[in-house]
Amino acid sequence: MSKRKLNQSVSLAHFGFTSKKVTPRDDQETPRDDADDAAASTALATRTVSESGAPVPPSHSPEGGEVEAERSEDAAVAEVAATAASDFPPAGWTTKQVGEWKDRNPWLEIKAGKLGCLVCRKAKTLLLSEKGPGLHLSEEWINGDVTSPDAKQLRKKIYKHRDSQAHARSVEIVQMKDKETLPNCFIDVQSDLLKKTTVSFRTAYTVAKERLSYKKLNPLMTMQELNGAEVGNIHKSDHACAEIISHIAKEMRRKFVSNVKEMDSKVSITIDESTVHGRPYLIIYVRCDVSGKGDVDNVFLDIVELTDGVDAESIYNSMGESI
Repeated sequence: MSKRKLNQSVSLAHFGFTSKKVTPRDDQETPRDDADDAAASTALATRTVSESGAPVPPSHSPEGGEVEAERSEDAAVAEVAATAASDFPPAGWTTKQVGEWKDRNPWLEIKAGKLGCLVCRKAKTLLLSEKGPGLHLSEEWINGDVTSPDAKQLRKKIYKHRDSQAHARSVEIVQMKDKETLPNCFIDVQSDLLKKTTVSFRTAYTVAKERLSYKKLNPLMTMQELNGAEVGNIHKSDHACAEIISHIAKEMRRKFVSNVKEMDSKVSITIDESTVHGRPYLIIYVRCDVSGKGDVDNVFLDIVELTDGVDAESIYNSMGESI
């Protein structure tokens, strides 16, 4: 053997190869086709990735799809079964009885064949936070775990809990909490009504100040609404305008007389009798210092119908009643 061939043999032997020729035998497997090679390559790659710690992608084979479909169907069936299980009545009860008991006891919760108390559950935090001696709350009723195989015993438990001190206190707490929201709602409604009434009063005052007809209140209120003001559906007629102006006049008169009395101002009264449509009227003016700065003004106080006559005594009595 030449030196070159010897070196080649040594090199191949060094790497685990031999120059022995291998001939196929009859008992050996036939060579695999390309599809088998591809499947083997995929399996080898998957095993290699799994050993390295990287995630293995899910199989997209038809068998894998069928498995996923079966799992989805099982989950749907389990969900339906859970829903149905949560709706069945307690032992020995019918669906009609469940409705009747809930109507008589709104606080009663019936779910999955067990009973619970909605009021005690709602008042649990507030009741435990109260100062002073606490009340024992039944965890079974709060969590909705009250049950019994005997319908009679279950009814006794309902009566016992209904008449218990803890349940009565829970009802009081829930009612007090609900009442606290009522004043806030009333304040909101009252504030909204006050805004609408303020717009009506100011518009009616403008009608009187500008000596307009009372019928002008309705178009003026429509204009206010177009400008974005909340006017409501009342206080828009001419009769409402007359009532509003009369109310404003009484309040202004009362305030004026009160200010004059407080400042102890000297006053003089001027009266004027007039006849309108055959009826005598008395117009009363007051001359006094309104501002307290020494400026004397003539202030219209009232107009009174002289129903008892136009003699001096009737005029004096009518003026005294007005003042």
